Amino acid sequence: QKRGSEHRRTLLVSLNTVSLLLQKSLNETFGADKYSEARKEVLTNMFSRPMQMALYFCTGILKDEILFRHYALNVPFYTHFTSPIRRYADVVVHRLLSASLGISSPIKMEKEAIQRQAEHCNDRKMASKRVQELSTDLFFAVFVRVGAVVSNFPMGAQSGAEKGDYP
Repeated sequence: QKRGSEHRRTLLVSLNTVSLLLQKSLNETFGADKYSEARKEVLTNMFSRPMQMALYFCTGILKDEILFRHYALNVPFYTHFTSPIRRYADVVVHRLLSASLGISSPIKMEKEAIQRQAEHCNDRKMASKRVQELSTDLFFAVFVRVGAVVSNFPMGAQSGAEKGDYP
């Protein structure tokens, strides 16, 4: 939150950074001019980057349930998974959730083994994120060095984004 305060001071923007109110505050801060969405997108990115990345963990290892909390959603318990055909972590979460609900038989793994799998998935996710960030930085550095002018450069993945020539 300290880093967020520094960003607010630099930009002279008044925002409430309590997790439940942050998005509402961002939505209410900017007007309806053509650059409002771009400013909001930049601030959202600036506030999101320093937040702790979501991590997989075995609930049987953590003693304090406060550590299960999801800051951005402001909920006390949270689990995340997608289609189990995509990632190994999702397959594990589906199996554990199914067993905990009594839909399938209990998993025959010690909680320490599940925690090791969670840590491995976290390591892979962090490595992937780091490679993506480095790739973005490299592309930007090459782009700036070339000094190219790009026509219709997208400002974001939203329909109706401003278009034009950007040096």
